[in-house]
Amino acid sequence: MKQLRKYIRQVLLVEAAKNILDLPPDVYIGIDDMGDEIAIFFCDSEGNSKRLGNINMELPPRAAGPCNGAYLITWVEATSGYGPLLYDLAMEYATRKGGGLTADRKTVQDDAIRVWDYYASQRGDVNPIQLDAYEDGTEKSCRMKAATKNNPDWKQSALSKAWKKSDVILSQLEATKKIIYM
Repeated sequence: MKQLRKYIRQVLLVEAAKNILDLPPDVYIGIDDMGDEIAIFFCDSEGNSKRLGNINMELPPRAAGPCNGAYLITWVEATSGYGPLLYDLAMEYATRKGGGLTADRKTVQDDAIRVWDYYASQRGDVNPIQLDAYEDGTEKSCRMKAATKNNPDWKQSALSKAWKKSDVILSQLEATKKIIYM
């Protein structure tokens, strides 16, 4: 029964996920890159939010460790179906910046865990980089509270990894002039 529920959630995630072809003609992607913090959101041609969703990420605070240079998700809010697109955009942009993307190190909502698990089990176009739960100061050391909670084998958790993805969507948006850099 548990496997069936997991399968149904995965099917719903795929069926409901929107892509850039689903964007209304008056909707663009805005990227506000402040260096350590980045916001990606749906906007109009002037950069004003369309309130379809946004995803924020930042470099890890010193206490979390270097996390191999990956950006941490700090906030996600999206209307139905637009969340996975935001995650893909964030992952592509964070990969461009260098270290890729990883989940928040403290808490991760159940919906977000399903997205990360989907990347791990169903997406061949993303590349995981195993992070290290030990806080020994090495490049890959990264606090793992979210990944280790209720999971004795934390290395199996999608949350224990940084994820990288080629910038296919970003390149398409740039080619069609549907992206606005702030």
